[in-house]
Amino acid sequence: MQTLSPALDAHYAEVNTTLALCWRLDRVDGVSLGFTQHDTPLMLGGLLYQPAPGFDVSSIERTATAAVDNLDISGAFTSDALTQDDLAIGRYDNARLSIFRVNWADLSMGTQPLAVGMIGRVTRRDTSFQAELRGLKHRLQERACEQYTPDCRAKLGDARCRVDLSLHTHRMEVVAQTSPLQFTLSDGSQSDDTFRFGTLRWMGGPLVGLDTVILAHTGTTITLADAPAVPITLPMPVRLTAGCDRRLETCSARFNNAENYRGEPHIPGVDSLLAYPGLA
Repeated sequence: MQTLSPALDAHYAEVNTTLALCWRLDRVDGVSLGFTQHDTPLMLGGLLYQPAPGFDVSSIERTATAAVDNLDISGAFTSDALTQDDLAIGRYDNARLSIFRVNWADLSMGTQPLAVGMIGRVTRRDTSFQAELRGLKHRLQERACEQYTPDCRAKLGDARCRVDLSLHTHRMEVVAQTSPLQFTLSDGSQSDDTFRFGTLRWMGGPLVGLDTVILAHTGTTITLADAPAVPITLPMPVRLTAGCDRRLETCSARFNNAENYRGEPHIPGVDSLLAYPGLA
């Protein structure tokens, strides 16, 4: 996004201005949406920003400290692109939000960035919602360095792990639901626990494209970490990716990847560190 241009800076000094607030949502599934408080659509950077008169942004507070700069966005479900169902099933969880101001009468003047962050807690009330925007300084509250751990600190399939997940991904169907979290697969040829801590991606229906963590896998039965937010019509095609419990034994036996293990399983535990001669 461009910084405040000299032309837009000069426009602020005019008696009458033609300014409009815009915000861009980039979801984790790759979908980008644009909204504006102007009464007609605006084309910016190849994305069409649709009018959203029901949207409102709280005061934007910025500090020079490491404190997190947060703000709230509220609005009504007046756009076909932003629906209650999509919000309820998590399509906007951790979406990137950029808020900026433009001169709607002359978009060539550039933009004035106001806030950038990630969507946090979302509260729904009938036909309206309120979402928290967590500023970039929210990242400063995260751990910046690694600690010694017996379990692997890499994520299965990432640049450090180097396991090719395409070799451990399987397509099949969910054919039955035996409880809110438990489902039956069409194929039970994979060994027990193959998909434990892996992911299930729905390949159809209202949850298409969304991933859910698998907590347990035995035969054709899997248990999900979260129940589907909406009813699922079965059978339903799914894509299952194998999981890892981050133990060296699993890394070696299941993935033949011990050389890339990112943990210290042989470091003595706390009991050993606190022991002293004569301790029973």
